[in-house]
Amino acid sequence: MIQMQHLHQFSAEERPDGVKALHKSLVELMAKIGSTSVAHAVAQMHALRTVGDHHDILYHMVKRLTPLLANYAQYLHATLFQALTHHRVLAKCAYVMCINLSKIIKAGFCVPSSEEEESADSAAQGGEFQEVNGTGIGQGSGEKDVSDEIEDEEQ
Repeated sequence: MIQMQHLHQFSAEERPDGVKALHKSLVELMAKIGSTSVAHAVAQMHALRTVGDHHDILYHMVKRLTPLLANYAQYLHATLFQALTHHRVLAKCAYVMCINLSKIIKAGFCVPSSEEEESADSAAQGGEFQEVNGTGIGQGSGEKDVSDEIEDEEQ
C-alpha cells in the first residue's frame, strides 16, 4: 500500500526539468516502490503454497492480494511507459533539431535565394552596372531619362 502512495505522490509532484532530473526521480521512485522486493515476496508466497496446514489460509491471502498486485504491476508499467515515451519524444526532437541545424549550417541562415542569383550574375558580369529595359523611374522606361519630370526631392 505504501508503494501505491509513493506512485501517487510521484504523479502528483511537479515534473522535474531535464532528462537527467527525470531519470534520477524515476530511479528514486523505483527504489521507493521496491519492485524487486514485491516480486521476491510473491515468489516466497508461492513457495509457501506447498506447506500443508496453511494451504487454505495462504490461498485466500493470495486471492485477496491478487487485485492489489495487478494494480501495482499496472502502475509500474504505466510509469515506465511514461518514462520511455518521454525519452522517445526527446530523442526525436534532438534528431529533428540536428537535421535542421545541419541544413542551416550548410545553406546559411536567412540568405535569400535572389541575392545569391544577383551575386552570381554580378560576378559573371565583372561587377559592372548594366541598364536593363523596363527599369526606369515613373513613366520612363529603359534608358529614357525622367529627371526633368521630377520637381522636388520628395517625389
